[in-house]
Amino acid sequence: MWSRSDPTRMVAVLDWEMSTLGDPLTDLGMVSVYWGDAGEIMWRNRSPQPHRLNPGFPAGDHLLARYEASSGRSISNIDVYRVLAVFKLSIITEGALARIKATRPDEDTTRTENTIAELAALALTLASNSSVTTLRGS
Repeated sequence: MWSRSDPTRMVAVLDWEMSTLGDPLTDLGMVSVYWGDAGEIMWRNRSPQPHRLNPGFPAGDHLLARYEASSGRSISNIDVYRVLAVFKLSIITEGALARIKATRPDEDTTRTENTIAELAALALTLASNSSVTTLRGS
């Protein structure tokens, strides 16, 4: 959230998926993947992602740069949080799949199963391509 009185000042990062207290970069990583490849996977069969409907929303990279500049915190390890976020999304989706199968056993869950696999593959790709060497296993 940006300050109403000073739109150059970030005042909060909100996590609508899970309510937690912790490292703000965890939430920033989640926002950045929702606005990137993971969001494309999650929203593929629905209407466009909400932030793409409003031209006033900043692009993901702009948001990250603005956060870094306004908070004074380095985001040099943001890839760690992005990978964590995508794995987290795949786990959340896996939980939703389990609930669907338990309550609606006849429902076709192929699309949800494919989404989980794509998210896990995306997390591995992000890790492999990261500038953070420990994510690459190097």
